[in-house]
Amino acid sequence: MKLTLLNRQFAAIVGLRGGVLLGKRLSLGAALHYLMLPVHIDPQAPDPVRALNLNYAGAAIGVVVARVRQRVSFELLTLLGGGGACLQNKTQGICEDRNGFFVAEPEMYLHVKLSPFFRISVGGGYRFIAASSWSGPGSWRLAGPEATIMLAFGRF
Repeated sequence: MKLTLLNRQFAAIVGLRGGVLLGKRLSLGAALHYLMLPVHIDPQAPDPVRALNLNYAGAAIGVVVARVRQRVSFELLTLLGGGGACLQNKTQGICEDRNGFFVAEPEMYLHVKLSPFFRISVGGGYRFIAASSWSGPGSWRLAGPEATIMLAFGRF
């Protein structure tokens, strides 16, 4: 789960990430993220009918940069991919306007291994967005800082 700013508003993004850890140093995988609740298109004048929605996915590449004993590690991770933004009509459940974008999301994680097959992670980063112009918010309003909490299952 990511807590972030989207269009100058607090938002929560849920996601799934999977991959393989090579030599306990390099991780290769993919991730999918989806905005939990759409945000207002104009934070100054909320519209009860229309809202901004967002989702994205991509390849995730990480490198463990430090390990403290066997339980704690620090990882630099970057997601590179694409996604879409939608001006959603909440009453009809349809997108009135869409726009695709490129996303780059560098992050730093602290992983704490609680068992051989479970760890909890906290992280922080920034979501960079490059999108063409459309009737919705510009790229700089779709980009933003984020804090992540993750429950991970696997062989670490």
